[in-house]
Amino acid sequence: MKKKNLYLFVNFMAKGGGKALIISMLIICSSQLSAQVTPNVVPDSGNVGIGTNMPLEKFEVVGKAKVHGKFQVTDTVQFEKSMTIDGNVEINSELTVRDTMRAQEPVIVTSNVYIKDTLKVEGVIDAKEIKTLLLSTEALLVNDISSINPEVVIGYFDFGWNQSPCDDKLIINYCNRRIYGRNEIAGQIYYPGICIGKNSMAVGMHSFAVGDHARASADNSIIIGSGASGLWFSNTKENSIWLGMNASAPSISVIAADDTWQKAGNVGINTASPVSEFQINESFNSINFGNAFNQDADWMSGYIAFNAQRERKQHWHTSTWYFTSDGQNAGASVISLNGTGAVYIIPIDGAGQTSDFQLTDLELKNRTVVKVHPRKQVQGNLTGGLLEVNGNIKAHEVEVLLTGWWDCVFQPDYELMSLDELRNFISQNGHLPDVPSEEYVLNNPVALGEMNALLLKKIEELTLYIFQLQDEIEQLKNGGE
Repeated sequence: MKKKNLYLFVNFMAKGGGKALIISMLIICSSQLSAQVTPNVVPDSGNVGIGTNMPLEKFEVVGKAKVHGKFQVTDTVQFEKSMTIDGNVEINSELTVRDTMRAQEPVIVTSNVYIKDTLKVEGVIDAKEIKTLLLSTEALLVNDISSINPEVVIGYFDFGWNQSPCDDKLIINYCNRRIYGRNEIAGQIYYPGICIGKNSMAVGMHSFAVGDHARASADNSIIIGSGASGLWFSNTKENSIWLGMNASAPSISVIAADDTWQKAGNVGINTASPVSEFQINESFNSINFGNAFNQDADWMSGYIAFNAQRERKQHWHTSTWYFTSDGQNAGASVISLNGTGAVYIIPIDGAGQTSDFQLTDLELKNRTVVKVHPRKQVQGNLTGGLLEVNGNIKAHEVEVLLTGWWDCVFQPDYELMSLDELRNFISQNGHLPDVPSEEYVLNNPVALGEMNALLLKKIEELTLYIFQLQDEIEQLKNGGE
């Protein structure tokens, strides 16, 4: 039978007398020899080499090595090229692979695994930390991700021989249900944004972008949508949310409150900077919803304004209304409600107005054309109600509902004032009885239905006076005959 020889070079350095002693041993083993019961042992201070007579580590192999049994290392294992594992590997410290690692059975590393190129696993990886440039697999099935530190960090890495080109990290904190970016530069901690979509960007701190060519440029900004024709749809306003599809400007926007007194921010449709609580469109075509709760504006608890934008301030502070011209006209209108329930209709004449202009709260209120007062409920019945018109009313017909009429004048028991009494009353008061004076009319409104009924009463009384005169005339005629 042909002998199979095994050459083992054992090199170690023994310290003694200040001189290094190199001992080389050549062991020739026959396949016919029986296995040794007692293992070979070398001193702790020496190095063992296979394929090299100048080992630099405790155990160094140059060339291909194959282990059929269990391979256990208590410190560090480093492979410059490939590592193929058919059995189990257990490493108590670090495993470093410069090229490729292939494993069909469990690989257990109690410390760190560093893989420079590719990791392909058909079995199970159980490690405290895995760092790799590429994780390649046909399917990645994960039932659980757990760690002593409740965070999964994706992004920046430093392998010593290679570093990631980006300093940002994506952190998933599964205890607090957080996903956020993090970066540390010169001792300062920054929190860059997060984006979803290949062509999306989240540049601002704490920003968030979703969609195609959607970019959150400002701090604390959120953008959802897509840019038009491959152009960027960018949110450039801090503390805001923009939504839009195939757009360069937001279809819906939400901005933060300007000051701590505001309970909430503003919402806009087709505008990036809504100035009211809710705004649709911009400038000449704008529709604004808000409030002007101050004395000058008669405590407007809410308004709808067409081409009228009010600078939002604290409720009790006066403010300014802005009106936009389209180059030819600047017509506008405001419909408001005050705290008592009265409704104001305020049209703004903008005919021929070629430039923008503005009004104060008081100036706007003084342009009120119609004011509608609410009806009051007294003992279960609705009473009152008043429509104020600051101007003329044109109508084909006006119908007035009345609660009474003066047919009682023609009743036999009606007490008609004598002509002498009537003459004395007029001499003293300067007007007919029951008819308001000029001073009163100029300072107080007159009810149209009541005044018409009063005039009818005076006509009926005048008719009775005519009857009396006719009777007197007839008596004179008869007496004269």
